[in-house]
Amino acid sequence: MSSISKVQLFTHSWLPVLLWMLLIFLFSSQAYSGAVTATYFGSWNVPVRKFAHLAEYFVLAVLARRAFAQSGGVFADRQQLFTLVLCAVNAFLDEWHQSFVPGRSACLCDALVDILGAALAILVMKAIAKTRVDANRDPRL
Repeated sequence: MSSISKVQLFTHSWLPVLLWMLLIFLFSSQAYSGAVTATYFGSWNVPVRKFAHLAEYFVLAVLARRAFAQSGGVFADRQQLFTLVLCAVNAFLDEWHQSFVPGRSACLCDALVDILGAALAILVMKAIAKTRVDANRDPRL
């Protein structure tokens, strides 16, 4: 692989993953964000925040799986496993990081919701891929 194609691979595949991880880091750096969002969402604050955790890691998993698939080799062969591991490590590091932010705390429950979001994305992508394969086999679909 030439250096230009490596740069293109990084820019096209991995840069979106890293930028999304940076966005997650920035969200978790906001002091007292639970108290701030409570003023907007009231009694819906906890469900909205948990859904946000789920959604941000759903997106991270989609981006990461795409990057692993495009990287080739062992990454392409085990892209779902690598995707889940990357998301889980990021979730735990994010919660650890929050333990240092004023007004925030680390919560294992949030990390598990993050991992659930990643796992859900993997299952959805698997179902979509299976549907595409089935559609290619049977012209009636």
